[in-house]
Amino acid sequence: MSRRTAVFLALLGALHMAPRAGAYSGGIYNSAGCSCHQPATSTNVQVTTAVPSRFVPGASHDVGVTVRCAPSQDPAKPACPPAAMTLHQGGFNLTAPAGTFLSGSNYAVSNPTSGSPHANHNAKGSFGRSWTVGWQGPNDCATKSVTFTTLANAVDGSSSPRGDAWNFDTRPASSRTVLRAPATPGTKPAITLTNPRPSGIYNGDSRIESPGPTVVSGSVTLTALASDDSGIQSVTFTDTSVAGTATTLGGTRSPEDGRVFTAVLTTTLQVPGPHTITATAKDCQGLTSTTSLDVIMIP
Repeated sequence: MSRRTAVFLALLGALHMAPRAGAYSGGIYNSAGCSCHQPATSTNVQVTTAVPSRFVPGASHDVGVTVRCAPSQDPAKPACPPAAMTLHQGGFNLTAPAGTFLSGSNYAVSNPTSGSPHANHNAKGSFGRSWTVGWQGPNDCATKSVTFTTLANAVDGSSSPRGDAWNFDTRPASSRTVLRAPATPGTKPAITLTNPRPSGIYNGDSRIESPGPTVVSGSVTLTALASDDSGIQSVTFTDTSVAGTATTLGGTRSPEDGRVFTAVLTTTLQVPGPHTITATAKDCQGLTSTTSLDVIMIP
């Protein structure tokens, strides 16, 4: 049994080892786990992952996870307990090699800067056996398809693991794979500068409402939202002084939302006075769009 499988078993065991506390909501990668759960999968549990047929880069999609008891139970395997209406019923872990899982009311998500994003039940989600998870398609140029991996548990709500059983979604990978949707040729990317905004006084990332020009000082996080149905290759921020001196600030994609790009502008490194902040998005077809904001910069 792999370490990952052992960790999953241990954490899903929290569903019933402490029924008043509810399901483990921190994600399966946050603990070394223990071996207090069923040691092997059970074909008496059927797990289904419902994925969209196509994904659009940067767009939100629903991924469904369902765990059921098999119509015919194998007595040689751990039995699948019937769902109890008032007790903990099950849990899941859903992993994708790319994209971003979006927050939900009955599950928790983790989108690490390295490693695979994943979603799993939380305390509220443990009272059911089906979940709809929000997932954002990878907003890059390289990902052509995404195959999801799902584990799910059926529990009886008691304080003992003996009445529980779990399994993978064992269907062919093609049934758990979503393909990239074709892009519309010639469409330029959409880009919006979301920080700083027109008007207001910024001291770092703190903003005070004020009419008139935008005033910035300190270290300000420049933020832009970029999208295109072909995906976004890059967003580059540039600061240009009134004298025409341009400083390229780069742009970093957020692991929490593939449409969001950021860079840091440090006003103490720039010449005080009028400046123009520009954000340029480049999509996967090589097309570009630009948005800009005039600001007054002070040290």
